[in-house]
Amino acid sequence: MSAGVRVINRCIEIFFIFLTAAVIVINIFFSHGDYPLKKNYIFPCWCLMLAGLAVVFAVMSVFSSGMKRHFFSRRINKILGLTVLSMVLFILQCVVFQNILFVTQTWDPWNIISPSMDIAWGDKSNLESLNFYFSVYPNNNLLLCLYSLILRFAGAAGITDVIGSVSILVVVQCILCTMTGALMFMIILDMTDSGAAAMTGWILYAALTGMSGWNMVPYTDMTGIIFPVLILRLYQMMRNGRHMIIKMFLFITAAFWGTKLKVTSSIVVIAIVITELISFISARDKAVKLKKALMPVVVSAVLLPAFTFLFNEAVRSTGLDIDPDRSVGMMHYLMMGMNPYNHGVWYAPDVDLSFAYADRQERVSAQIQVITGRLRTYGLSGFIDHLRIKSLIVFNDGSFAWGREGGFFNWIFPDRSKFSPVIRSFYYGSREYYTGSVQQALWLAVLSLCPWIGLKRKDRTETSVMISIIGIIIFCLLFEARARYLILYVPFFIIGASVCLNGITERVAAVFHDFDRSRSRSLTFKQNS
Repeated sequence: MSAGVRVINRCIEIFFIFLTAAVIVINIFFSHGDYPLKKNYIFPCWCLMLAGLAVVFAVMSVFSSGMKRHFFSRRINKILGLTVLSMVLFILQCVVFQNILFVTQTWDPWNIISPSMDIAWGDKSNLESLNFYFSVYPNNNLLLCLYSLILRFAGAAGITDVIGSVSILVVVQCILCTMTGALMFMIILDMTDSGAAAMTGWILYAALTGMSGWNMVPYTDMTGIIFPVLILRLYQMMRNGRHMIIKMFLFITAAFWGTKLKVTSSIVVIAIVITELISFISARDKAVKLKKALMPVVVSAVLLPAFTFLFNEAVRSTGLDIDPDRSVGMMHYLMMGMNPYNHGVWYAPDVDLSFAYADRQERVSAQIQVITGRLRTYGLSGFIDHLRIKSLIVFNDGSFAWGREGGFFNWIFPDRSKFSPVIRSFYYGSREYYTGSVQQALWLAVLSLCPWIGLKRKDRTETSVMISIIGIIIFCLLFEARARYLILYVPFFIIGASVCLNGITERVAAVFHDFDRSRSRSLTFKQNS
């Protein structure tokens, strides 16, 4: 490895440690005072973090010890354990969420669900009024196509009511969420060769994401959760060099449709590209490396135009007339993220400004003018404080702003069983306070473990995880402040925490092993004497 590549890798490691450590320090020691969307917990954050770490290490020690360590020593047993746990999680999701379903009608999810039902049931009379919405927010167009297709199949099975349709979409999200946990498990297993670390990571995932109330809100956050992890898993699998054409096809497919569904899915793609560029620079035989790099270029050149055509046709089939010039664009979200009035949270005047310009160039110029004006007003110290508060808004909530963003619980479906009120109390009732505190404790434990992966000797998968986490943190700090944007990358934080947890466990085990050997030698010496 050349000196230049070592410097690049070291800069990435240092920046990753600095960024993740800054996030955890801000959230533990500087979370006092009020800020938008703040949640209160039973104990201070530092107490919750310590409690979360105690639970995580306890779970890891259980899976690492005795009979369980022997059981998980074989890969087939690890896969069997994963399969059983995934089935249990899915069944639990269905039982819990179907008992407490609701619809939030005052923001984007209902703007997707309602026309999806109309399209699926053949009623396109109201679509013309939605042309503006889907032109302004084109990131929701693929979701509309997907939901209307799912509900068309559901309609063929006789499900043609709102409650049944929402129930089907929630089941689909639970399936995707469960599959994501399984993919994350395999990534951790291949990175650490530790069933204990993989199982601990999976349990953290089940608690933070698998049983998250966001599964009940059909929208891109949970529908798209599988794509970043799937992209990373395919990249990890491509490392063995077998069946490369098939894996490359799947990788580009996941990257394209994942990005169309949720733009932040592109962060992991960018991270992988950066990782491969670093690998190419450090390669001794660049001709061979360049030859291998031509494969994804050729496959992309064939697939991307085809996928773009399919996407455009799918949108056209809905009956929508999309005006691409009306899209608010990324500058809109950057402008909103810079607003000082509620520290980057959704801000109506910014939306009105972006809606006011029909011409794209004029709109972008106006947005840039607002952004630069706000940056000048902030100054360096003011901007740093702005980022501090945004860090609290985004990262200091283990429920990822559950019940805080948009309108919630304004249409609660009838009880499905006598257990519905009890279960509902843990998600939006008297016991939610305690549920949120448990989630916060586990989330802070994950965050506090993450920085230490920067100190570990890394392969390319770990480097991609680090750069992906850097990317999502920067995205959340600069653009519109929404904690639920983190949901797609919760598995990445858990992967980083699990790798660190495994490293700590191995070091502790090595210390005890050396101590036992030293003690054994001492006893042997005394006996011989």
